[in-house]
Amino acid sequence: MKKFLMLVTLLVFVVASPIAMAQGKEKPKKDAPKISCCVKGECKMMTKADCTKAKGKAYKKEKDCLSKCK
Repeated sequence: MKKFLMLVTLLVFVVASPIAMAQGKEKPKKDAPKISCCVKGECKMMTKADCTKAKGKAYKKEKDCLSKCK
């Protein structure tokens, strides 16, 4: 009987430990993807929302931004 109680206690700790440890973990939020934005003749890397606020022109490729931004 004593061995049985020890086994049950050990089993409870083995099962409960990972559950308790997992409670505090949260997935980190991903930042919005950066795009090339032409603002006042300069190419800058920023989010699409920031580019819209700055009244810039958004480009997917930096190469396009550099060639068309003047």
